[in-house]
Amino acid sequence: MENLVFSKAMSMHVTTYKILNDKGEQLVSLLQQFFDLFLGYIEEDLDIMIEFMNGKEKTMQMNNKNISKVYDYFLQGKIECLDIFHYYDLHDEAMDRHYPGLYTVGISCNQASTYSPELAKSRIFPNSFSLSLNERLFNNYIPSHVQNDFVDLFKQAIILLEGVTGFITYESTAASSYTRTPFETHWSIDTSSPPGYTQRLRGYFWLNYLSTHHINQLGGLDCIRKNAPCGVIESLDQQDKLGLLLGLTDNINDYSDDQLRKLREYFWPLLGIGIEDNNEHVPSFEYPPRYIARLVE
Repeated sequence: MENLVFSKAMSMHVTTYKILNDKGEQLVSLLQQFFDLFLGYIEEDLDIMIEFMNGKEKTMQMNNKNISKVYDYFLQGKIECLDIFHYYDLHDEAMDRHYPGLYTVGISCNQASTYSPELAKSRIFPNSFSLSLNERLFNNYIPSHVQNDFVDLFKQAIILLEGVTGFITYESTAASSYTRTPFETHWSIDTSSPPGYTQRLRGYFWLNYLSTHHINQLGGLDCIRKNAPCGVIESLDQQDKLGLLLGLTDNINDYSDDQLRKLREYFWPLLGIGIEDNNEHVPSFEYPPRYIARLVE
């Protein structure tokens, strides 16, 4: 049988309620920067999987010609979702399959379009921009310059895509066009149920973006600066609205479960347990023993 080997990845996830079909230029700019910064670390072939707005699907190998096609598709608003990853032959029983992938991209542009209008009326569908780099690309230790470039790109994504929440983490999660965080999976949280991410967060991570709504729910800027269990607090101006980046440490390689527990306690009013239906959520999912998720339940 296939041996599944877990490692960790540095991942960013930006959640927005904007339809990203209208933000083709911004998506192309972000992807170009990501490829320029990090594609040189990859020696394996990557695949691009696209689902178009008309429902058709396409898979192609990642190369300069096909990347140019992807950029055109984004500029024309044709893409519903896109994933870039290294393809593993799941039928090769002799092969160790590492998770998460070495280099993954996941973008959903218009998730609401995949559901019926009737269902869409009772749901609020987020779209997302996510990227991840496996620690194995860097000998299992993320260099400081890679961290800095990754954080700068994350800040740009929050601003350009008008993110309502976002985070950077270092655990066994990968970028994908449709995903739930370990916290959301553990607690069976419906990611499309109102009031959505304008009111709640997706978990607690090494770096966390709080919007104006989240800041107000936690008592305002002064209250957060005084009480947040974080060593790094940075303002982020988005569309004339002041958001905050809260970080646990200066180094993503060095943060503890105890720090995450304190942050979870502080963020608990924003974590969506019981918000959407006033029912008590119970954990429903157990991770495999070697799954290195930074979920400190």
